[in-house]
Amino acid sequence: MGITNEIAGSTRYGHIQFDNKRLEIGWTWYGKHFRGTGLNMACKYELLKYAFEVM
Repeated sequence: MGITNEIAGSTRYGHIQFDNKRLEIGWTWYGKHFRGTGLNMACKYELLKYAFEVM
């Protein structure tokens, strides 16, 4: 797959509660061409890394 300037999709945190040190991940959608490419796993890794190392 080359560069197509398509939007791959979205993944994000939800229900963030800083006082309780709690959040949810997995509010996700990806376009058909991006499913099964490993993009979801890479994005989830970055979300978890940021949550544990920065937040």
